[in-house]
Amino acid sequence: MSDQTLFRNIDVFEIDYVPEFFNYRESQLDDLAYQIRPALEGGRALNAICRGLPGTGKTTSVLRIFAELEQTTKKILPVYVNCQTDRTKYMVYSRIYATVHGHTPRREPGSRSNR
Repeated sequence: MSDQTLFRNIDVFEIDYVPEFFNYRESQLDDLAYQIRPALEGGRALNAICRGLPGTGKTTSVLRIFAELEQTTKKILPVYVNCQTDRTKYMVYSRIYATVHGHTPRREPGSRSNR
């Protein structure tokens, strides 16, 4: 059996894949950048809600903005939380904590995970 596949790049099916070229989303990227701009100037970023049908570029837009932030500034630490995989409050907080501190939080004896 050969290693050939029908797909040029099988990585496009990975959940965290961000395409090199992201066409027709300049408006959405500009809107997200506008929401973040106050934080770059020492203020508080505005809240943003990304809505749309599955596969329309919401996650990719956010990941693209986060990648640009990581490359251009140390003033903002973007944290990506996927609530489909991080399903409990503890998992969400753990993801944020791990991104900020570089390791997962240690659990206190007797603590419950689904609070």
